Amino acid sequence: CGGPFGPEMIGADRSAQFQSKMAQQRGRGFSRHFVEVMVAIIVASIVCLLAGPYLYRLYRRERLRIAAQEISTAISASRLKSIRLNRQIVLQIDPAARLALAWADDPPFNFIQDPGEPTLLRFRMRSGIFFRYAPSGERVNGEDSVAFDGYNGNAELVDRIVFRPDGVLIPPESPGSKTPLRPAVETAAVPYGSINCNPGDSCRGIYVSDRPGGGPEANRNTFRISVNDFGPMGRVTILKWLPPSQGGNPGETDYVPPPWKWVD
Repeated sequence: CGGPFGPEMIGADRSAQFQSKMAQQRGRGFSRHFVEVMVAIIVASIVCLLAGPYLYRLYRRERLRIAAQEISTAISASRLKSIRLNRQIVLQIDPAARLALAWADDPPFNFIQDPGEPTLLRFRMRSGIFFRYAPSGERVNGEDSVAFDGYNGNAELVDRIVFRPDGVLIPPESPGSKTPLRPAVETAAVPYGSINCNPGDSCRGIYVSDRPGGGPEANRNTFRISVNDFGPMGRVTILKWLPPSQGGNPGETDYVPPPWKWVD
C-alpha cells in the first residue's frame, strides 16, 4: 500500500490533473471574457459614433432653450421689481459682453445707471448661443439682435427694457423696435399666440440663435424673447421663428409658441 503506486501517489496525480484542467479552463475563460469585453467596446464605440451627432444636437437645442428661458426670467424679475419697489427699472442686455444688468432708475429718469443707483440683477448669459435676428441674416450682435432701442428721443439708448413703477413697459421709440402684428391667418403651424414681425422685419424682441452664421432659412433655430406683444399686461413670451418652408405664412415673419419645429 505504501509503494510507488499507492494511494498517496494516485491522489497526487489526480490533484495535478485537476489543477491542470482548472488552469486550462481559467485560460479559456479569460480568453472568452477578453473577447466579450472587446466586442462590448466595439459595439459601444459604434453606438457612440452613430448617436454622437444626435446627442450633440439635443444638447445644442437644450442649451438654446435654457438661454431663452434665463432671459425671460430676467425680464419677469425686472418687472416684478418695478412693482414691488414702486420704482422705474431698466434691464440692459449687452450681447457682446453677454451681460444682463438691471437697476433702479431714479429721477431725472435718464435710462442710464448713474452713481448711487443700485444694481438689482446681474448675470452672464451662457456661451454657445448667438444674438442675431432671423430671417434677415443679420450679423451676430447686430443692432436688431436686441431690439429695444430709443428712449426720450435719444437713439443712443439701446438694448434696454424699461418698466414704469406700475410694471407697465415703456415702449421703445426706434422704428426697428415696433410692436409685432398678429398673423394674417391662424393655422395648425401658426396658432393663437403667434406673432408676425412688422413689414421690413422690424419688431422689438431679444433674438438668440444656435448658429453664428446664416445660410438657407431652414438651417437656423432662432428664439424671440419679448414682453407686452399685444397689451400692457406684462406677459413675457418665448417664441420660435417658423420659416415658410416649415409652415409659416407666406410673406410673414412668424414666431410661434410651442410645440416647436427644430432644424438640424
